[in-house]
Amino acid sequence: MIIAKFFQNLFALLAVVAKRLWHNLGITVSALIGIVSVLSLVVCVPIFSHAISSSVLRQQLNDKVTTTHRRMFSLHMYFVDTGSTSVLNLAKVDTVSQFINTRVNQLMDLPVEKTVLDLESGALDLMPIVNKGYNDLSTPLANLHFLVLDTLPQYADIIQGQWPAPDTSNSGPIQIAVSKQLADQILLDVGEKYTLGNLEVEITGIWRARNPNDPIWFSNPEDAYLDMAWVPMETFRARISPVVEKPIYYSSWYVIINDGSLNFQKITPICHRANASNH
Repeated sequence: MIIAKFFQNLFALLAVVAKRLWHNLGITVSALIGIVSVLSLVVCVPIFSHAISSSVLRQQLNDKVTTTHRRMFSLHMYFVDTGSTSVLNLAKVDTVSQFINTRVNQLMDLPVEKTVLDLESGALDLMPIVNKGYNDLSTPLANLHFLVLDTLPQYADIIQGQWPAPDTSNSGPIQIAVSKQLADQILLDVGEKYTLGNLEVEITGIWRARNPNDPIWFSNPEDAYLDMAWVPMETFRARISPVVEKPIYYSSWYVIINDGSLNFQKITPICHRANASNH
């Protein structure tokens, strides 16, 4: 009985409201337009703001990519051994490489497309063996570092000679490749032999970057590798690391992330995982 009375009063109230609204049609329409306008503003302003912010962020990232010639989603980590004794060795470098690849994938939930490992020895004196018109055979021609960079043969061209072959023997000069800029600067040529530190080396190739602006390069190769003598990793492990006083002076990991599957739904979880890892 009480429920029936409630619905009877409710229907009566709705009938009165409907009549009032009908008799004041102009006010009713204006009120509806006002409600719709307010709701539209409430809904559209955040959407518009989000779209503008996304567009500005994307433009800023694109400008950064254009300026640096690096991929939009990439990381660079490095270590410089400035101590009197060597800290890093190849075993530690391998461990760090594996950790970085695994951890980046966990934090970003995005696949690692490429990790470019750059290893450089301490500086060594490049000394001539044969007098090629030098005034003094006891004066270093340059201070060079042995360089391990596996991506170099893929993104650089040999303009004279050939790439050094991997060498695990303990005899003969160590084959190296140098940049065209260095060869032009101090007049190096293929087939010439020198001493680099306490090791005899032979220049087997002179290289030039195919595209210095390719995102695979973290820094411009024409400048970054000017004072480098490139060798394969196998040669570095077998012949250089055991005998050079500071075999790894500088090491860096340039991690290029494949952002093809990135979307807005992944942003918040990525930020949460990054914050959690910092704590």
